[in-house]
Amino acid sequence: MNRHILWPILFAIAAIFGCLIVLFAPQVSIPTCIDITPHEKSIIIGYKELGQRAGPLSADKSHLKIEKINGLWKISNISQGKRVEIKTRADKSRFLKRWRLQVGDQIILNDQRFKVTQINQKGYISLLHEQTNRTAIWEKGYLKVSDSFLYIQARSLRWRIQKRLRWILRSFQSDYWEKEMILFSLGGGVNTPDRWQINDLQAQYAYISWYKNHFYLVPGNDINGIQMSHRPYQTFYHFTQIPFSLNDPDDPVRQLIIGKTYYRVSCTDTQVRLEPFRNTDAWFEYKSQKQCIENVCIDYNTVSFIGLGSMHAVDFFKRIYVRLIVVCLIGLILAIAVFLIASKSERFHLMLMIIPSVILTGFSMICWPVHHGINISYGLLLAWLS
Repeated sequence: MNRHILWPILFAIAAIFGCLIVLFAPQVSIPTCIDITPHEKSIIIGYKELGQRAGPLSADKSHLKIEKINGLWKISNISQGKRVEIKTRADKSRFLKRWRLQVGDQIILNDQRFKVTQINQKGYISLLHEQTNRTAIWEKGYLKVSDSFLYIQARSLRWRIQKRLRWILRSFQSDYWEKEMILFSLGGGVNTPDRWQINDLQAQYAYISWYKNHFYLVPGNDINGIQMSHRPYQTFYHFTQIPFSLNDPDDPVRQLIIGKTYYRVSCTDTQVRLEPFRNTDAWFEYKSQKQCIENVCIDYNTVSFIGLGSMHAVDFFKRIYVRLIVVCLIGLILAIAVFLIASKSERFHLMLMIIPSVILTGFSMICWPVHHGINISYGLLLAWLS
């Protein structure tokens, strides 16, 4: 067959199979609504109840505590190592299991007492260790201690430059890119540029962080040994006891970020509803339209994988990267073979046939994991035409 006629035929066949790939793409289930109705005083939920797949970016198995106190829904983060971020009208971003520091705050780490003596939103904070009368000051991006010098050599020059630049550029970062900055830790036996030495505490017992013009106390190695209180010190809280109101009449919570997934929040007198709208997990396994786990019911919707968009690209790439590498290697081998064997006049037409063949065969291998018979026949047909 004349190659000038062959390659338009190939493109026509490729277009047909491209349509088939879209029409017969695998169906996946995604959570659309999560109704939480605690019959008891409180309920603890994790990745399973939130419709997430367990992993490094998911919620913990036991992550969020929800309870009703005096007619208001309260939440608290009980996870040891993962965060919960909330968004309200007044507060664009705030982390649960963070204590926003104010002047006069009392902090107890194990049996060591600290007090916030000075603070401002320009990036200055002064802490007093009451037992020893020692002070630590964070000012202009540097940690200063009153009792001894810092062991600068404990950190590399590159590390110090990077941290200094991040601090200088913090006010120029947009809301999207701005991240919480861990400034220094409390505990351990040596003063360093990012550690305030407290002999009676293990290293990294707690941290001081900076986020959106505020200083925060962050739990470290022993979350249960940390207590804090605002003036007039009537109540001391542990991190797992800091409640936050979901349905505060003055400023209700609009969004929750748990793990990698964003949820819209709405509350009634009897239940809390979470609606995932970003970075939701897609399940290739069949899910019934409604699944209930004790007092939590999850509604699932079945959609075509093609229509999910880019929000699942990273998760999906982790599943198919081996096949993707194989397809790229096949394409590379064919391209090298064409340039070694074919004449200059034939290379152009051969490449026009090989490139769409590899792309579409690879696309069917990657994105069409269920229709194996069509995959095989399609791949063989394109290989024969090439």
